[in-house]
Amino acid sequence: MKKSNSTTNTSTIKPSVQNEPSASNDFPKYLMVIDGKLHFVPFREAYVAYDNGFVPVEFGQYVLNHDFSVREMTEEDKSKISDAADEYSASK
Repeated sequence: MKKSNSTTNTSTIKPSVQNEPSASNDFPKYLMVIDGKLHFVPFREAYVAYDNGFVPVEFGQYVLNHDFSVREMTEEDKSKISDAADEYSASK
């Protein structure tokens, strides 16, 4: 068998950043207690989970922003999630 003499140009290979956090449209993330476990989830997942009738879901205390800073979840945040959950439930 003949060996291949091909080489890989490593200057064009970029390191994988797949697992690194990045700012995206998925922020802010809301801390929700879903079936007793803490989860930071984007808005859509928060209201879908809140609408879920199969497991207990509660609001957490914090919101994670796109710059990875954390703030307290406000009553306005909770109202937006609750209202969106109501609209989501009505649309099914």
